[in-house]
Amino acid sequence: MIPWTLQEDAQLRNLHSSHGSLWNRISEQINNRTARQCADRWHNYLSPNINTTPLTHFERQMNIADGQELLVFDETGGVQTYPSTNEP
Repeated sequence: MIPWTLQEDAQLRNLHSSHGSLWNRISEQINNRTARQCADRWHNYLSPNINTTPLTHFERQMNIADGQELLVFDETGGVQTYPSTNEP
């Protein structure tokens, strides 16, 4: 996978402001990017709706069961993974 460039990010922002979430139309105007790649980039990295605030104390202490693993947030926002002790 080829990393996104700053130029592509700017182009995606501009095209999204013009075309909304018409990812097929947007991808036709960005070289070598699929509609799925454009949508993923927007929703996961560029959207102004992404919450980038630091984790709260509660969020850092929260344990999340994820299948066979237990994910525990540390004070820096990192995640430690432990084998789950619960039977599925």
